[in-house]
Amino acid sequence: MKFRKDKVFLVSLGTIIVGLATVAVGISTMLQNISEGNPVYYRSAVFAILFGISISMTAFFRMSMPGTGVVGDERTKKAVEKAGFWSYLILLGCLLILGLVNSFWEAIMDFRLMPFVLASIGIFSCGILTYYFDKKGE
Repeated sequence: MKFRKDKVFLVSLGTIIVGLATVAVGISTMLQNISEGNPVYYRSAVFAILFGISISMTAFFRMSMPGTGVVGDERTKKAVEKAGFWSYLILLGCLLILGLVNSFWEAIMDFRLMPFVLASIGIFSCGILTYYFDKKGE
């Protein structure tokens, strides 16, 4: 993997560090709630984790882009189509699993954050698979 060595690299590296710090704060908040006997995950902790992961991934993808900025050749288009298909199947599987969990433990667990978690799963899986298929090639 070849990274550009300029201001974009430094800004992206700083953004990755800030994102990982945000994830660490969210996880520590969740663990603190669990250790205090309150297993309810507050929205701020979940949003901190999702936000930190998303800005870290965005900065990583930005950092690993080619310096020319040329995007959109035939291989990239095929990789995006393939990643979209697989991320749709991943999202469908997550919906089925979470639907079953919701039907069994509806009174125990709080499922108000599931749309945000599912949207994050879909976006992250599409981004990761596009990056993987584009780097892998055929």
